[in-house]
Amino acid sequence: MPQVRVGQLPGNIGEFTVPEGCTVAAAIQQAGINPQGFEIRHQGKQLVGADANNLHVANGDTILLTKRITGNLFRRMVGKAHRAACIAIIEHGGPRTTRLFRLSK
Repeated sequence: MPQVRVGQLPGNIGEFTVPEGCTVAAAIQQAGINPQGFEIRHQGKQLVGADANNLHVANGDTILLTKRITGNLFRRMVGKAHRAACIAIIEHGGPRTTRLFRLSK
């Protein structure tokens, strides 16, 4: 029976004995970890979609669940906003009067 390390970061990593032919998803479930909101990494490689249900583990494998990092997504969104035309509201003439100015690239 294979021994695998399964853990959640931040958190703990534990060693578990899993049955032969066990999938990554089944190993995570056996470890009692909820994968919701985490990226799943098997042997350092990020799994996408149904990969966790189809990929079988071997003796000595490591499965880590890491918090999703959204910093790069924010930078991409800001970059797109700068490339697109923006609308800025600029107060003009008093607190109740506003004008809209269209900013180009």
